[in-house]
Amino acid sequence: MRRSLTSILVCLVLSAALGDRAAAQSFGYGPKGGVSLTTQKFDEKQTLLSPSAEIGWVAGGLVRQNLFWSIQLQVEALYSQRRTSFSDIVTDTLTYVEVPILLRYPVFGPPSWRVHVVGGAVISHLLQAREKVGAGTSGAGDDITDKLEPNDMAASIGADVQFKRRWVADFRYLYGLSEVYRDAGPLFAAKQRAMQITVSYRFR
Repeated sequence: MRRSLTSILVCLVLSAALGDRAAAQSFGYGPKGGVSLTTQKFDEKQTLLSPSAEIGWVAGGLVRQNLFWSIQLQVEALYSQRRTSFSDIVTDTLTYVEVPILLRYPVFGPPSWRVHVVGGAVISHLLQAREKVGAGTSGAGDDITDKLEPNDMAASIGADVQFKRRWVADFRYLYGLSEVYRDAGPLFAAKQRAMQITVSYRFR
């Protein structure tokens, strides 16, 4: 009887330890940062404006949780600078806080390096918008925050490569679904298109 109780206790302790270890392995978090290239797509054909992507920065962190069938839920909190120039004369710099809510799935590769497809939605809130006129203009530019919509929604699709189990290089395309400018009218109605290239590190 004593041996049976001892065996049961040992099994319970081992099960709890293995369960804690499995739970720890299923959850990860870490910082990430990189660059973005953002342009704007107008609903009507534009002859006056010629938007082109400029380099901005992306920085923040992520949390990741295993779900089922090797699918992972990844939620991020990012500061994102989106910069677009128009006819090489006007440059708009928009700073957002972004919350990407993504699903991640492995497609091929050994455990030492693995390729994943990543997709989902990105919810963003505008923090500040600045506009500079003239290529040689110095300073931050004029504040145009009140001329832009405060919130932005985008669909996101991309892929990442995880190597050495903790480093991840990520490429992502954002397809904007929301209008950029307030009261722009049909001629200047625009949505954002962006590419983000980032590197992240997973602590757990």
